[in-house]
Amino acid sequence: MRTKIVVGALLFVAVLAVTALGAVPTRRASVVRFMKPTIIAGAAVLGQVVFEHDDARMARGEPCTTVYRYDVKQKARGDVIVEFMCTPKDRPLAKDFQATFIKAPLGPDRLVEYQLPGEAEGHGVPH
Repeated sequence: MRTKIVVGALLFVAVLAVTALGAVPTRRASVVRFMKPTIIAGAAVLGQVVFEHDDARMARGEPCTTVYRYDVKQKARGDVIVEFMCTPKDRPLAKDFQATFIKAPLGPDRLVEYQLPGEAEGHGVPH
């Protein structure tokens, strides 16, 4: 009887461990500082912002990327600046936040793709 309880408990713990290891976060975020005015999906940004990507929203066909102002005092995301549906693109694994811009000699740059740290997927930004 005791052996059955121990085996049952071990099986339960093993199932929990496999579930936890297989769980992939649906939302990932990164704080980024733009030193030059930049257009992101039609919105102008400058300074610190938070990029958040939500896989669950993407699967539902909703805007999956949200860019927030970064509240320095609270050390957290603030108001929403812009939301958009990204275009996923296979990329090499990124160690840091990666950004691709169209550089403008006189005006603001335009963000065309970003990649969050630890991801092997780029996120295309609409015009």
